[in-house]
Amino acid sequence: VVIGAGIIGITTAIHLVSTYHDAQVIIVAKAFSPHTTSDLSAGVIALYTLDPWSTFDRFGRDQFLKLAKTTETGVRMTDLILYRNYDSQIERDYRGFIPNLEKLPQTSDAAPHRHVCSIPIASMPTYLNYLQQQRQKLGIQTQESNVDNIETWISQHHPDTDVVINCTGLGALQLVQDPHVYPVSVQVLSLVPKSVVWAKSEPVAHVVEGHDPGWIIPRADVVLVVGNMIHSPDDPNPNGKQILKSVDDYVDGVDLSEAKITKEWLGIRPARKGGPRIEMEDIKILDERIPLIHNYGHGDNGVTLSWSSAHQVEQLLNERMGCNSSV
Repeated sequence: VVIGAGIIGITTAIHLVSTYHDAQVIIVAKAFSPHTTSDLSAGVIALYTLDPWSTFDRFGRDQFLKLAKTTETGVRMTDLILYRNYDSQIERDYRGFIPNLEKLPQTSDAAPHRHVCSIPIASMPTYLNYLQQQRQKLGIQTQESNVDNIETWISQHHPDTDVVINCTGLGALQLVQDPHVYPVSVQVLSLVPKSVVWAKSEPVAHVVEGHDPGWIIPRADVVLVVGNMIHSPDDPNPNGKQILKSVDDYVDGVDLSEAKITKEWLGIRPARKGGPRIEMEDIKILDERIPLIHNYGHGDNGVTLSWSSAHQVEQLLNERMGCNSSV
């Protein structure tokens, strides 16, 4: 049983059934796409946040590069300019890991370190629809239900369960009483593509890291601007025009001065102090003890880490069963 139907839950379910071909998996959640937090994600697969020496992260990268080769997935390779106010040695550590990675000349004191590269970006409505189709092809069932207590719910509804995977994101705060889980909000603006002026013929994504981060994400039918990360209710909540100006002041090669906003929303990310929790413990279902694997707390890297963390869940299962990974 996989609890949670966001990007982490559905990806984990698909990966496990693809790995253990005889496995019967059901996803249980109180909401499914298009009503999850993942549906509101910008869909940036931030390869520059992964560990290039991690087997799990290399697997995740390879999955997205493979998905980007097929148009029906909604994932496509996009040129991106990354702005940082510190020298991260990214060209040394990520050479060969991120496609087409190059250092650019300095143009701003605010973000003096710029790099261009190619990364996968997912149009989330299309990508999540593709994952749902894969789920159906693999025979993964779904059940809409609100799980308040894992042991009680499993004992009552699926007492023959062998493994439970907890992919509840923010829900883990209450479900497993994890005090380290907290919400991070970002404001997302949807822009009319023709109202954005690009220096090049092909739109380029821009990601500004630092104290006041901002993203410009071109999609086929819309341009998204993400900004103003809010860690607490006391943080300021500027309007869309303020976010556009803040991002526009940092980036080169794009003009947002006449951009037309068609929609604004607040995206919620399930963050966790200390990073994602991917670990296993035992729970008691009736008279049996079975493994419960936690897989939540990915913050704004949920899409990026979805395949990597699914591979880690597989590794935990392999260790429990005493067998080698088949991936």
